[in-house]
Amino acid sequence: MTDLSVAACLGEDFLAQALHREYRHVPGALEVAGLMTWDGLNHIPAGHRLQPPRRRLSCDGGTLPVGGYTAPVATRRHTVWHHLHPAELHARLAEST
Repeated sequence: MTDLSVAACLGEDFLAQALHREYRHVPGALEVAGLMTWDGLNHIPAGHRLQPPRRRLSCDGGTLPVGGYTAPVATRRHTVWHHLHPAELHARLAEST
């Protein structure tokens, strides 16, 4: 999709005023079918160290404890990071709906 078609779908002020400043949901604005499989999507958070605040779950205004969907892993340098378990993350997301 080109910049012109993004502006046409999302409004003339989008690129100048809204991009990286606010969220917009425009149903059907982008065709995403076939971009990525669910397995591929699951591989991203499971294979990268996305620590809070980059990754956090919130429900009813509060942050959910990371122990509900991760497991602590210690590195050789004794740094602890949280390894994501996609099935547990999906379960926590399903509970919040």
